Amino acid sequence: MTLLEAVIAFVILSVVGVVCLDQSRGAAQLQVRSAEWTHAVANAESALAEAVAGTPLDEVEAAYRASNAPIRVQRRVWRAGVDQVEVTVSLANGTSYVLARLTPSPSGRR
Repeated sequence: MTLLEAVIAFVILSVVGVVCLDQSRGAAQLQVRSAEWTHAVANAESALAEAVAGTPLDEVEAAYRASNAPIRVQRRVWRAGVDQVEVTVSLANGTSYVLARLTPSPSGRR
């Protein structure tokens, strides 16, 4: 084996190593984002269930603010006798997860 062959083999091996390391870094980032998304979905579903059950919206937001989960809960009239409850969870990378549900209005207005 000549010196030139050895250098070429080392360069090829180095490129393959760098590509493998980059792929494992990408997989780790994907796992972290997936865990963050799963946590946001669980928080949104829980907050939506509390809001639909009749817990005041400011109390729902305060409960999640204490756990460092940026959640915004809104209730607005959709139609007569029906409200739309919307929960927005902000994620660290600037995106947000929005979950909405139609529910009977608590005052029963028609």
